[in-house]
Order: sequence, then C-alpha cells, then structure tokens
Amino acid sequence: AFAAAVADGDLKAVLRGRFRFELAGLAHNMERMVAELKTKLGFAQGVMEGIPTPCGIVGPDCNMLWANNQICDLLEKNAPPATYFGQKSGQFYLNDASKETCSDRALAERRVIAAHNEFVSPSGKKLRIDVVTTPFYDMDGNLLGSISFWNDQTERYLQQERIAAQNTLMADTADAASNTADRMASAAEELSAQIEQANQGAQEQNNRVQETVTAVEEMNATILEVARNAGETAGNAAAARDKAREGASLVVDVVAAVDKVRVAADKLKTNMHGLGEQAQGIGAVLGVISDIA
Repeated sequence: AFAAAVADGDLKAVLRGRFRFELAGLAHNMERMVAELKTKLGFAQGVMEGIPTPCGIVGPDCNMLWANNQICDLLEKNAPPATYFGQKSGQFYLNDASKETCSDRALAERRVIAAHNEFVSPSGKKLRIDVVTTPFYDMDGNLLGSISFWNDQTERYLQQERIAAQNTLMADTADAASNTADRMASAAEELSAQIEQANQGAQEQNNRVQETVTAVEEMNATILEVARNAGETAGNAAAARDKAREGASLVVDVVAAVDKVRVAADKLKTNMHGLGEQAQGIGAVLGVISDIA
C-alpha cells in the first residue's frame, strides 16, 4: 500500500507496521528512498517556481505539463496556470491547437530551438519575443518534454529601432553637413577668385588714378602756359587798341577829305552841266551862221 501510494504521487504516505529482519531493512530503505525522492522533487519544484521569466513545459505528446504565472501574464491568460495543464501547446501559446510551436519542434527534432517571434496578444499588443526551447530527458535518455523560456524584448527592439532611426537621421544630417561644407568650400573658392579679381581691378584703378594725376599735372602746366600766353595776348591787345584808336582818327580824317572831294565833284558836275548848255547855244549860233553863209 505504501509503495502504491508513493507511485501514485502521494509522497506524504506513511509506512505502517512493524518489520523484522530483512523486511525491517527494506522498510528503512524505502523510507530513505521516499525521503530522497521528496528532496529532489522539492528541489525541482522550488527551482521551477523560482524561475522569474515566463516559462512553460510541454510533454512528449505536445501537451502542457506546467506553466508559471509570468507566462500566463505575458499571454494575457487570466486563469490559474494549472487550468491550462493538458492543453495543446499551440492552444496555450498561440490560441490555435493546430499550430506548431517551438516546443513542438524541439520535441520533434530533439534539439534546442531559438527563435525571434512577433507576437500579437489577445488585446492587440504587438510584442517581440525571443523564445528558447530545450528538450530534456530522464536518466535513461528517454524524452520527457521540452522547457521553453519566453523573453519579452519589445522595449529593446523598439530602442534599437529608435537608435537606428537616430543613426539614420545623424547620417543624413552628416551628409547634409558634408554637402553644405562642400558648397561652402566652393563658395569660398569662388569668393577668393572674386577677391583676386577685385584686387586686380583695384590695382588697375590705382594705375588709372596715377595716370589721371599725371594728366591733371600736365593740364595744370598747360593752364599756366595758357595763362602766361593770355597775359602776353592781353598786352598785345592793349597795343592793338592804341593802334586802332590811331587808325580811327585817320579814318575820320579820310572821311572828311572824301566829303570835301564829293562836294568839289558836285560843284564840278554843276559847272560841267552849265558848260554843256553853253556849248549847245554856241552850236545853235554856228548853225545859223552856216545857214547865212
């Protein structure tokens, strides 16, 4: 009865009766065996209950053997974990009994399966889950099941995406800054060329100013020469004015003489007219004389 109770999982069963000789030794060993079994099972149970991350165990038949509260919270399952024992792993993890889970693959392929899954919870939250599933065996190498650890990496992946976006933005900004620097360098070269041209223009302007100064000096010399010539011309003009005055007196005298000649000519004309009339009278007398003769 004691052995049957222990085999059925009742580790609190008590071996009753008094045993002698070999049976006494056997009873003692059975009690030690049960105590050792309780210690190991208690250790295993304590370890599983102390797992802080979401965890579940699937049996060789792909049915759930065990799950902790963390995996139930992650999957948004509100009932106690024991409620889901015996469910297909697809139903428990993916809400679809027909789907194959990483635990099922680990059992089928008898190897560790690691995967990154995008998981949508019943409430619609999009999660990034890293899943590691490891098959485990008994002391004889018989497959007992697979244990899965689900690690919610949503925040880490979101952070990576934000960092990647920032890196892209920084790279774009660096490219834009590089392009701006190139344009500024080109503009600086163009400005330098313009400054050089301005310097050359300033030098040419300075040369022209020097030429203008020389021309002004030459013009000043010419003006002085013209002023000197003007002074001499003014002196000559004064002398000419005196000569003109003398010529004017002479002209007045000539005009007076001409008037006198004109008067004399008029008198001569009058006299000549009188002589003409006298000649006509003489001619008439001579005609009469001729007729008489």
